[in-house]
Amino acid sequence: MKKTIVIGLTTILFPLMAEAVCPAFISPDTTIRTQDKTIVIEETDDDIDITLYRHRMDGDSVRSQQVFKGIYLKGRSIEQRFRNTIFDVPLNFSRSKDRKGDRRTRDVGLGSFKLGFVNLTGDAGDHINASSSLRYTIGLMSVSCRLNDWLVIAPNMDIEFNSIHLKGNYSFRDVNGVTQVLPADAGVTYDKSRLHITYMDFALPLILRKYRSNISFYVAPTLKFKTASSSKVWLPDHKKYEKHGGDLNLNPVVVEARIGVNYRGFNLYGSYTLTPIFRGDKGPDTRMFAIGFGYGL
Repeated sequence: MKKTIVIGLTTILFPLMAEAVCPAFISPDTTIRTQDKTIVIEETDDDIDITLYRHRMDGDSVRSQQVFKGIYLKGRSIEQRFRNTIFDVPLNFSRSKDRKGDRRTRDVGLGSFKLGFVNLTGDAGDHINASSSLRYTIGLMSVSCRLNDWLVIAPNMDIEFNSIHLKGNYSFRDVNGVTQVLPADAGVTYDKSRLHITYMDFALPLILRKYRSNISFYVAPTLKFKTASSSKVWLPDHKKYEKHGGDLNLNPVVVEARIGVNYRGFNLYGSYTLTPIFRGDKGPDTRMFAIGFGYGL
């Protein structure tokens, strides 16, 4: 690989070096200056970084502009060219057939698991036992692509199951097409009451993570598609449950915002639904929020 890199560098640098007044000796952390250009070469145990600057006269001063940056790793190279506008920064990613150890440009997640506490806002939240209401999330697939040395985009898909526990002998009921949080009938006591909602989630996290860093921060707009739901209660004298509703006028699609921090494979997150979880005037005006932790492969 290093032989290929040296040949490529010789091809790029030879015309520029020929113009130099004195020949330059290339060594780790080398700077080459030729007329209106400066080339900086930095070599570590893992890669070789090459940065090209162009100098222009601006009155009595000289302006320096970065026009090229290349990072050459084992089996792969990443090149970034800069133009005269911050809105025009084309990226050129090239990969060799040997992909072993290549995790910078593209990384496929093998799965993840998250556990969090979930709650509801508004009047509906007054009847929720927040300490026992849980969210279970199983990550199905994720693909992360590095945009530059700081930004990574990582679309992912997962299944989310929410088990919301009610307190005070209340349950969610569908009464005449309207979902309400109602107390039990006179003389009836619930042993437990649950609202279950399952979503298929599609998130698009934008991750702030410096190259080679183990810690990162992210924000993620998320679309949640409801796949199943139910309201169930259990009575003390009955082992089976009673179902108080299935669809419950829940919105089929919900928009959620997520923020979080990652350290290696570990994750801490918070989420909040930007749209109500029930449709219009067919249910309580409430949002869902959660905090939790997880681990991904």
